[in-house]
Amino acid sequence: PYALDNAICEQAARHKGITDPLAGKADILLAPDLAAGNIFYKSLMYFAQARSAGVVMGTKAPVLLNSRADSHATKINSVALGILISAWQDQQ
Repeated sequence: PYALDNAICEQAARHKGITDPLAGKADILLAPDLAAGNIFYKSLMYFAQARSAGVVMGTKAPVLLNSRADSHATKINSVALGILISAWQDQQ
């Protein structure tokens, strides 16, 4: 696991001497638990106006995880991502 800066910023990773070719190129970030994930998610939504989707993986079928305060677009993104994950699971 990398610190956030090393996971998403190649320059930060290089500056810290990390030579892994994937450092700084993360396209997915995982949280250790629901509370930590929620803090990170809300930070992105409120401070960076990020687009998002909420899906829990690791179950028999994807579980959509949305907040009452989520936008309509976020809810649609969650449904779309859930469909993609379900299709992927069917192929495994």
